[in-house]
Amino acid sequence: MDGELGGNNHPFIDHFRFVKDHVSRGFEVKQTIPSPALLLAQLELPFNLESTKTFYSNEDDLIKAIAAAYDQVLADFFKAGLKVVQFDDSAWSSLIAAKLVDHPTAKPLEFTSKKFEELKSKYLKVNNLAIEGAPKGLVVNAHICRGNYRSNWAFTGSYAGIANPLFIQEKVNAFYLEYDTVRDGGFEVLKQIPKDKWVVLGLVTSKDGHLEKADKIVKRIYEASQYFDLDHLCLSPQCGFASSEEGNVLTEKQQWDKISLIRSIAAKIWLN
Repeated sequence: MDGELGGNNHPFIDHFRFVKDHVSRGFEVKQTIPSPALLLAQLELPFNLESTKTFYSNEDDLIKAIAAAYDQVLADFFKAGLKVVQFDDSAWSSLIAAKLVDHPTAKPLEFTSKKFEELKSKYLKVNNLAIEGAPKGLVVNAHICRGNYRSNWAFTGSYAGIANPLFIQEKVNAFYLEYDTVRDGGFEVLKQIPKDKWVVLGLVTSKDGHLEKADKIVKRIYEASQYFDLDHLCLSPQCGFASSEEGNVLTEKQQWDKISLIRSIAAKIWLN
């Protein structure tokens, strides 16, 4: 950090306007941004902590400053016409892969149980503070991203360890959850999500060009519906097709084939 946090004149606002101006009538543009929790996690990494503490010696002040900066950006998005924003949140997913130990070493993602609970508490706090200050009418969703760099993932494990408090208390409208491989765990944790929320199942992988079988995806959706209302389930790709400029290992045609598959399955289940 080289100064206090603020949200004025964020370049993403112009990015949104550009896309919005080029989208056909009748379609909404969803803006994805890193979550407040992810920014907090980055600012508290060992190699960033010294500069962060230069401006925010108190963590609670840092959390409030992050939320305030996000609220300024969200207000500017809303003024520009945005209706749906998605927090891409790999801070929460890093905890999926956490190893709880009595005496942590220098290894990444090793925490005591106390530290693990503290991390969950502050990630929830900073996200909810930002959501509470967002403009009324702006829909805020969360994608619990497990990493997506050149078709590689970063974090593996079930959502069970973070379901409480994430699924129960985070004030988002919908959770986008990656479920494209067995490393993601089962659907049982969906029972903990309040019934008024939406769950978007990322069953179609964006990591490679192999086109999934429609009947297998349909089967998995109905398996998930044993734990969460089918009418509040949706289907999507597991993550972005090019979350970084390098992209993933698939062609543009393969990308659109997967999107077409998703649309046809969604129509079969929810429109018929």
